[in-house]
Amino acid sequence: MGICVVLMQNANEAFEPVNEAACLARYADLFDSIERTPLTQEQRLACISNAPATLVLAGAGTGKTSTLTGRAAFLMAHGLARPADILCLAFAREAALEIQDRMHSRLSAHWPMDDFAASTFHSLGLHIVREVEKQSPALADLCGNRQKLNAFVDKQIQQLANMSDEYAGLLFEYFSVIDPGVALSCEFATRADYQAHLDSCLMLTIQGEVVRYPVECLVANALCIMGVAYDYRKHYPYSEFLGRRRPYQCIFHLSDIDVYVDVFDCTERDADQCAMAALARRLVAIHRRHGTRHIILWEDPQYLSDISYLIDRLRQELTAYGVNDKVCIDMACLPHTRHNTFVPESGTGSVRDCLRSLVGTVRWRGLVEQIAAVLPLYRQFCAQAASAPKETDEMRIAEHRRIVNITALVQPLVKAYGQRLRERGQIDFDDMIARATQYVSSERFIVPWRDVLIDEFQDISSSRFALIAAMLRQRPQLRLFCVGDDWQAIYRFAGSQIRYSTHFRECVHSAARIVPLSRTFRFNQILCDVSSRFLMKNPFQNRKQLHAASSGGGPVITLVAQQDGLAVVLSQLQLAATESTLARNLPGRPASSVASSSVLILARFKHLLPDSRKLQVYAACYPHLRISATTVHASKGLEADYVCILNMEEGTYGFPSRRPADKVLEHFLPKQECFDHADERRLFYVALTRARKHVWLLVPREQEKMSVFVKELMRDTTAVLNALDWRKARQARKTMVMMPQAAYVSKMARKIMSGKGAATGVARSSLCASRLTNGPKRSLSVIVDKIKRDMISLLVSAEK
Repeated sequence: MGICVVLMQNANEAFEPVNEAACLARYADLFDSIERTPLTQEQRLACISNAPATLVLAGAGTGKTSTLTGRAAFLMAHGLARPADILCLAFAREAALEIQDRMHSRLSAHWPMDDFAASTFHSLGLHIVREVEKQSPALADLCGNRQKLNAFVDKQIQQLANMSDEYAGLLFEYFSVIDPGVALSCEFATRADYQAHLDSCLMLTIQGEVVRYPVECLVANALCIMGVAYDYRKHYPYSEFLGRRRPYQCIFHLSDIDVYVDVFDCTERDADQCAMAALARRLVAIHRRHGTRHIILWEDPQYLSDISYLIDRLRQELTAYGVNDKVCIDMACLPHTRHNTFVPESGTGSVRDCLRSLVGTVRWRGLVEQIAAVLPLYRQFCAQAASAPKETDEMRIAEHRRIVNITALVQPLVKAYGQRLRERGQIDFDDMIARATQYVSSERFIVPWRDVLIDEFQDISSSRFALIAAMLRQRPQLRLFCVGDDWQAIYRFAGSQIRYSTHFRECVHSAARIVPLSRTFRFNQILCDVSSRFLMKNPFQNRKQLHAASSGGGPVITLVAQQDGLAVVLSQLQLAATESTLARNLPGRPASSVASSSVLILARFKHLLPDSRKLQVYAACYPHLRISATTVHASKGLEADYVCILNMEEGTYGFPSRRPADKVLEHFLPKQECFDHADERRLFYVALTRARKHVWLLVPREQEKMSVFVKELMRDTTAVLNALDWRKARQARKTMVMMPQAAYVSKMARKIMSGKGAATGVARSSLCASRLTNGPKRSLSVIVDKIKRDMISLLVSAEK
């Protein structure tokens, strides 16, 4: 899916070499004053780059926005561009507004910045479409409105199923085979693999019944199509036992015609070598002894590829007993059927009847949401000029069938979606990029800019890169300046291609320049080393070394028991802020109020975060802490003094998340690196680097339940303090940099609270007021929290 573009080599003549030393000396005053703090040497070298394409690898806290500002200032000061000649692109509207405000506030005193505007990629695409078409298309009402998109998909699916036998057959295949994950034992190398697949699936028939084995699901669906009523695993009316306390239950009892059906989930040939053959002979003997009609069905791969084989087999067996089955299904509407083999007696079409009974159910809504999620990804996939089929990794047959089926269901909806946009004169976000790329490639739109600046380049997708590539092909002299960090590429689920950052020269220009920014101003060197070492375990990431402005000392990551909750951490931080103020408010020193520290609570999933009501309680209980909460994905670009990361455990909703990836969505997304938890590792790096001072990880007490990321940090570095054991609290008091007196109440504090200290009246009255306010209104949770704090301060574990 990726589009790799190398600029024309003769375009290199437009980029004359720059005397870096002379440039740095000439614009030293500019780089010293353009931001609040002077730009670093690396930032200055990046700003004066005259390469056809430049990638600035800006790590967390290294000042990427300052680098963009410095680049724009250099281009205008050196006479290479005017404000109107510079195109600055960002991915989010908020980021574009932030860059525009920064540029105007920093540069408007030197140059008229009225013609400069930072834009998102979508805004750029819409601008190009307006210029070419001489009209402004309306934004599609389905854009950004998942509820409306789901309603559109739901309506279209029902219409297509009513009008098209083929589409109805695809839907039936989805609910009868794809959704329950039906895969026969003969498709697996070993019986253990087959059993593992069964453990991960819930076998639901077309009528919503839960069965144990895939072949039973197929038989139930075939009986449903034939209109034959059945009971699943009904007790045999005679006293027959297959084992101790194990009465015989027939798999299916066809109640209207009194026929028993037993099903075996292995082929008859393979059954000769196992106990199932003996069991089958025993069941035959039981039914002969009692004179009941009995059918045995063995697993057959043909049943899965074409359900009409199974229906024919059932008809033959029932006919042998003189039973006239009533089949009311048009077999022509089933996928991959032998139309000339079976002619239905009735044309009422029970497949559509089965589908109508599913409309509005949980399973139906699940399919609607699945197609609504795939629809935009499939449109992006089809919009690429070089949309060669994606190389698929080795996958199970059931997974491959699912991809084929969902793709076939989505294709007609893509056409209906496009037709709806055309009829209403609307445009969606994908069309903005695709049509703009087409107009630039055909030169219906002439690129007016000399320089393109791109923020967060690691998040660029194939469609956005195709637009930039078209601009570079049309205007080879165009200079490309990108700022990003492949270490923070966390949006692959939205189509972002990390390879454009990790293989920048191969994708953009062989003479491209890559400038790493190694000086971070956010956190200390210890946290810098810990996070960098953790991320560079992935060999596919760009190699770089970050250096912090402060050296720091002691642990920067603390493990606390998530059973104790956030209250323990917040209480210590609140106490640290109070202790710091008391230490400053000594006799002879001016009084100061309690300093406010920022705390950012992060979770891998939104449902794990504290709700707004709980955040309000935290704000009331800890007034000297500015507490906010968000997901790790949404925390990109944020920072705080302290970061608390929740649910650092193994499991589906742990970190890293063990939730199985949707193979259909993965098929249309950029291919991931061949490294375990590559996306999750970058996501955890983003979480760690939001902190300026310290990170708290909330983990389970049992080490075997801890996240593999936590175990890796504990194994690879001494900068992680395990505070789960109360015996280590003494070390916490001595070594924690961010709160040297947070674990206990100092002698000065005790004197002040008893009235013997010499603290200022402001500090004392503040503490007393807090006591009086909270005293009579304390709830049970506040009292429990107080007890925990006291126990920790006495070096006694909460469990004791």
